[in-house]
Amino acid sequence: MKYVDGLRGCAAAAVVIQHVVTGFYPVLNTGRMPEETERGHDISFLGLPPFRILYNGVFSVYLFFVLSGFVLPYKYFSSKDSSVVTTSTLRRYIRLGLPSLVASFIPFIMMECNLFVPTGLPEHSWITNYPPKDATFLTLLRESLFAMWVRGGNMFNAVMWTMRHEFVGSLLVYLFAPAMTFVKYPYALCLLCFAFCLAPPVASDTYFYAPFFLGMALSYFHAHGNTFSLPWVDKVAASKITFWLCLLLGVWCIFLPLDIRTPWWCVWISDFVYIFTDFINAVTYTVASALILFAIIHSPRLQKVFSSRICVFLGKVSFAVYLYHMLVHTTVLTGLFRLLYVEHGWNYDLAVLLGLVVDLPVVFIVGYVMTRLVDAPAIRLAAYVVNKVKRSQRSSIDASTVTVANEPEARELSERAVLLSVELIPKPV
Repeated sequence: MKYVDGLRGCAAAAVVIQHVVTGFYPVLNTGRMPEETERGHDISFLGLPPFRILYNGVFSVYLFFVLSGFVLPYKYFSSKDSSVVTTSTLRRYIRLGLPSLVASFIPFIMMECNLFVPTGLPEHSWITNYPPKDATFLTLLRESLFAMWVRGGNMFNAVMWTMRHEFVGSLLVYLFAPAMTFVKYPYALCLLCFAFCLAPPVASDTYFYAPFFLGMALSYFHAHGNTFSLPWVDKVAASKITFWLCLLLGVWCIFLPLDIRTPWWCVWISDFVYIFTDFINAVTYTVASALILFAIIHSPRLQKVFSSRICVFLGKVSFAVYLYHMLVHTTVLTGLFRLLYVEHGWNYDLAVLLGLVVDLPVVFIVGYVMTRLVDAPAIRLAAYVVNKVKRSQRSSIDASTVTVANEPEARELSERAVLLSVELIPKPV
């Protein structure tokens, strides 16, 4: 399914742009911009459709989780082979852990070598959130190998706050995927788990696990030939009206919650959104991701678009791009901005734009290199470890089988030895 890789790649690109926007144009996210960076002009129009879809990184994170829920159990749903779930579960920590360890080690070295470049402006504190200078290598190992997966977050690389959710969400997928094949109403099970993750007594940390269950429901649906096993439901799901409703509603949900210049067709919801931002994020972005993926599943044209070379390439390097893009932003982009704007007095927007022209190619080059050097070897190492465990188990089973099979023969030899020993005992004269 190349189009899934392509969709993931586009989401990763949006996250890259999102962090530039958050660092240099916070008004597009918060509705507030410091006077020092406003520069006498209004750029809040970039927060309106269709611009917002280009940098809505929060939506992209929820889309990542929906895609994980869609891809991870698909092979099991198609084959019903339980060993797929077992081996995939064993591989998951190595698959995520090794790249995360390297992505923590590199900023640790960069901090030791003073390679991070501050912009020189106080309002850019977010994009200059560097690792602590007093951190030790032991702290790095504890943070990357244990603490990050238990409490979430990583002091060496801020973007890795999602790793705990990705890992735990993957385990939930592998836990509930077999259950879906045994229960009578698998879609009801997914919806129940989705609602539980959003329940007030459980939230808000569990908000990020809700997308995995909608993705898993779509995976089950796609693996069973895009059918719900109900003729009238299947007819509605396959109609063009349903396709366009899902696509348009999914795209519309991307623009919520609305922080600036609310369009007239969304005014009715804006006050509610401001009060329950986290909850609305979880619901709208998860549903938007599921609706868009549902539309793509039913559209060969959209599948062809997201299967294009550029989209597939972005998808292949998306994990590495996600892990390392902030390191490039805080060296290349901030360095060029400081040189052009702070030291030479260039126009603020022009300094950011020229910095991006250099920064973005470097981001994707670094992503490609780290995919080859770290990500691909992590996948191979995970597969090697799992195969080693499976061979060890198989050898133990074979040895026990041979032992059981030879028990009659061993018993017969023992009896013969006893008889022979009895014959060799001298008889009394």
